[in-house]
Amino acid sequence: MVGLDGAGKTTILYKLRLGEYVRTVPTIGFNVETVKFKNLNFTVWDVGGQDKIRHLWRQYMVNAQGLIFVIDSCDKERLKKAKQELDSLISDPELSNVKLLVLANKNDLPTAMNASEATERLGLSNLNGRKWHLQSCSGKTGDGLHEALNWLASAIKEPNILQRVGSLRIPRSLSHSSRRSTPPDGVQVSCWRLPRKTLLRKMIKRPK
Repeated sequence: MVGLDGAGKTTILYKLRLGEYVRTVPTIGFNVETVKFKNLNFTVWDVGGQDKIRHLWRQYMVNAQGLIFVIDSCDKERLKKAKQELDSLISDPELSNVKLLVLANKNDLPTAMNASEATERLGLSNLNGRKWHLQSCSGKTGDGLHEALNWLASAIKEPNILQRVGSLRIPRSLSHSSRRSTPPDGVQVSCWRLPRKTLLRKMIKRPK
């Protein structure tokens, strides 16, 4: 879980962990807690958001399945900077399959942006091939946090399917005759790389 300093990451973490509002101080380094939700255990790393340590964020994301990016929905002046940091993270090829959950925090305050405005300002609708969700929430009251974790839990359970490659390669395990077979008339064959480099021939009907 990352985001600019002051976004409310630690408040959210301990609201999830303890179920109550905890007054916090700026995080220098990280906090790590296990959050139980339904039948899943989330190991959540809350990493400090000060400018001098943002370059360390990626070190905490090795083998991560989900990225939680927290924004202060009242801090419109720094939202552009938040977008830059988010864009830098998700452009990393190592994070290409990581599910993205954006928490627009502090929605209990009257100056907070709504979810539609935050989505537009962060350019989330322009993300192609990335599973993402933005949830308006409050780390203080807990509003929206259950819905956010419910989405993330469902997204993580889904298999990482369909990472497309450029040309069709037939597994050696196929028989000689099946390798020589041709697709039915009117059918286009696409090749996809799945987890563990399993190959699948996906049949897609051509538009008439």
